[in-house]
Amino acid sequence: MISRGINQTDYGAYLALGPKDARKIIDQVKKGIDGITVRIEQPVILCSTAIRRHLKKLCDSFHVQVAVFSHNEIPGGLEIQSLGEIG
Repeated sequence: MISRGINQTDYGAYLALGPKDARKIIDQVKKGIDGITVRIEQPVILCSTAIRRHLKKLCDSFHVQVAVFSHNEIPGGLEIQSLGEIG
């Protein structure tokens, strides 16, 4: 949904989602991290490079405190444990 909502212009890319779609994404993010925050202090969402910036901005605009990283930003040799999936 996020990748389909990214519009590319001559001045850069921006996320163009309707309020319902933005709310659906945020609700799923909150649902995904709510169960995890009891086990870890700072949840992290790992996503593709193409949507990372847009997802982070969306979370920030809804005041959802979560770190968003792309696969390319994870240093080699660092062990990652998946605790859930946001769909």
